[in-house]
Amino acid sequence: MLCIRATIAFVVVVLAVTAHSAPKGLSELKSGHEALVKQGDNSHEARLKSLADEYARELGRLKEQFRADGDLDALVSCDRELKRFKVDKTVSSLPFAGINEMLRLCQSSYRRRVAKCEFDNATAVITPTRDYMAKLEALKKQFVLKDKLEDALAVRDEIAAADLFLKDAITTAADADAESKRPAPSPVRFTPSDGIVLHCSFDAKEVDRRVIDRSGKGHHGKVCGAHWTAKGKLGGAYEFNGFSSYIELADPGIDSTGDFTISAWIKARQQDDAGVVYAQSDGRKGSDEPIIWLQVVAGRLSSRIRGTNGSDNAGRCRTKLLGGWHHVALSWTSSAGKICYYVDGKLDGSTVGRLSGDTSSNDWFGIGGVFDDLSQVKRFFKGLIDEVMIWPRALSADEILRLYQKQDGK
Repeated sequence: MLCIRATIAFVVVVLAVTAHSAPKGLSELKSGHEALVKQGDNSHEARLKSLADEYARELGRLKEQFRADGDLDALVSCDRELKRFKVDKTVSSLPFAGINEMLRLCQSSYRRRVAKCEFDNATAVITPTRDYMAKLEALKKQFVLKDKLEDALAVRDEIAAADLFLKDAITTAADADAESKRPAPSPVRFTPSDGIVLHCSFDAKEVDRRVIDRSGKGHHGKVCGAHWTAKGKLGGAYEFNGFSSYIELADPGIDSTGDFTISAWIKARQQDDAGVVYAQSDGRKGSDEPIIWLQVVAGRLSSRIRGTNGSDNAGRCRTKLLGGWHHVALSWTSSAGKICYYVDGKLDGSTVGRLSGDTSSNDWFGIGGVFDDLSQVKRFFKGLIDEVMIWPRALSADEILRLYQKQDGK
């Protein structure tokens, strides 16, 4: 798109004939039109610079995210694009295929925004240029009537130059409009149901306090005090009161010896202590370890994965989650001892801490609370929970982004 700007800039130079060579009346018209074009160009260049700065910041953010994720291929691609862009500041001509999807979408978004900027700049001069040409036609007729034929010829030449400028502006606007409306690149295929071992959609209130696992793995649950509502993020959801309600589940078969991902939509309300979104523990055996917790503490997503020998990995995300629906996800990579936190499709924190024990002996699994001793469930969640999903692998950042976008209707 930036090459089209060069055409318009060239025609502006053609229009800029020295004032002393123009007949009386033509100079004033030319000066007015040139001032309008120059003002538009200055505003356009400032907007392009702002878009370029924004793109560079986004590339920098993606680079740090890929570094945190340990995705070397994506990190290298992003680093190369950032270095290239800092040198020539042009819209990337790299093919979308074969690069990380998040980088692909970032490049595509920048191209469309630049194209929209080009479209706005080109369309802004079309009507004024037509008005300018109409005034030139009137001036030419006056010169012809007054038998000032040389002046009439000069105006005719200016009309021809203005017409060329107008045609280029129209072509630029059409090309930029098509570019700005070009669909985003097709995302890498990700089907949420692939390999999933638990999916509590909560779309219907089941009989006998049952919660159906839609994954097909049969890890159904039992409602204990939680209230079903039709006002979920996607269909229904369960509301938890923060002091006594939870859902107990069958064992979904994940533990810290292997990778896993837990995701859910939550609408958290303010509470003084921690509120568990999903947990599994050795509580029935009279132990509060080993354990897997995904919870909200002081409005932020946090977690704890603790092994049989007391080894521990705990951390939290940066973003506060109070107010409105948020998609949250935790991925665990056992070989690296790494937890990654995602909020609304974006990486929001990570911790590393290898476990020398494991959580394979867990005997209680649930949503909205955790059974952490022989007698009772604790750490009750306050708010709504919807679409709880578990995979026995660590989903990539791309997959979590696509999951969020798919469920959020984006």
